[in-house]
Amino acid sequence: MKRISITLIAIFLTHGIYAQKTAKTLCMLWKPKSFCISPDSIKLPRIIKCDSTTEHYLTCDEINKNSSYKTVRLKLTRKNGKVFRLKSNFSNISLISKTDGEILHPYAILWSFANVRDNNNNLKFLSSDFTTKSYKVKFKFMKYVDLILIFIQADLGDKIIIDDYLETDIQY
Repeated sequence: MKRISITLIAIFLTHGIYAQKTAKTLCMLWKPKSFCISPDSIKLPRIIKCDSTTEHYLTCDEINKNSSYKTVRLKLTRKNGKVFRLKSNFSNISLISKTDGEILHPYAILWSFANVRDNNNNLKFLSSDFTTKSYKVKFKFMKYVDLILIFIQADLGDKIIIDDYLETDIQY
């Protein structure tokens, strides 16, 4: 009887580990009517720990001026991990084109913490001009967070990679 229960526990644990490794991540192209309006359904990261960081922001009006930007929405869950890092110039976030293998990094990311709104109540975007020694993003108290990544180019089937934290294709 003990031997059977140990086998069942081992099968259950193995299945659970496998399910975490294959956690699906919503990754879609997203075209808002205006970058100045953020839907209520988007939950942005709120807990950030950084060291020696210089941040540069773009206003939503600056992003709206270029209608050719492509936006990718990633919905990260706890199964992906509760902490990820950003490196200077978003060098650890890559889009790999399925057509020619070109590697692009985000131009900007919609960000949320104190002071992300200007006097006109418009959203601001963390620009790829930012530099950091260490930048950790945590969402341990949230079921999921959205990353809204602005690229010069993005298409269905392109791959998004964040270090060893995440690798997924743009599905929608």
